[in-house]
Amino acid sequence: MIKAKLTYSIANLQKAFSVHTSKVFPIRGRILLYLGLLLIWTGLILLLINYTQQVKPTYIFYIIAGIVFIIVHIVTTKNLGRQAYRQLNERAKIEYQLSFSKDGFDINVQNSKQHYDWSAVIRAVITADIILIYVSKQTFYFVEQQHLIEGTFTDLQELIRKHVQSVL
Repeated sequence: MIKAKLTYSIANLQKAFSVHTSKVFPIRGRILLYLGLLLIWTGLILLLINYTQQVKPTYIFYIIAGIVFIIVHIVTTKNLGRQAYRQLNERAKIEYQLSFSKDGFDINVQNSKQHYDWSAVIRAVITADIILIYVSKQTFYFVEQQHLIEGTFTDLQELIRKHVQSVL
């Protein structure tokens, strides 16, 4: 049996949501960035094509709008953990204990226990230092290497690879 104990923090939520958006939704997570680059590129191309004529405000607007979109993307991605922590309210301060076995995994929170069979896990994302376990399309639990109190991170990775069908 592999056991982990964690309390949410802004830092570990930031890491989990960064991995979530980059691995599970790689394009949707960067759509504002792509749109901003496209707007800047469009504005610059229009400026270059019409450089001998009078500069139209529309060209400048494209460039400024592109810069704004990129800034919004950067600010949003840098604050994912803080936003998630704020939404958790009091649940963010609770200590969670996760137990993993060949039958599935259990989550113990205060006096309640939730069991998930491996068949209920939709997908898992495994990186060098964090594992995300999805029980629905958007809901996931995560374990970092430092959260383990029993067992090794490599053993947990192998257990998940063995029992979860979709592993990224």
